[in-house]
Amino acid sequence: MKEEKKIDFEFNVNKQLQEQIKNSKYLKYGATALIAVGGILAVGFAFKIFNYAILNLKELSHTIKRKG
Repeated sequence: MKEEKKIDFEFNVNKQLQEQIKNSKYLKYGATALIAVGGILAVGFAFKIFNYAILNLKELSHTIKRKG
């Protein structure tokens, strides 16, 4: 007896699109660029907060010295 092989010709468009999107190099480059820009903005914002806190502490120190 010969063993029959079934060939499935089903074409799932949704699955194909998901595979294309997952393997897209432009999407990977875009995600990397977005993460890099977000990281740069986060570091800049943290530096701005740190700088603002230092300036306020210096001003507070000068105010306390003048009052005392």
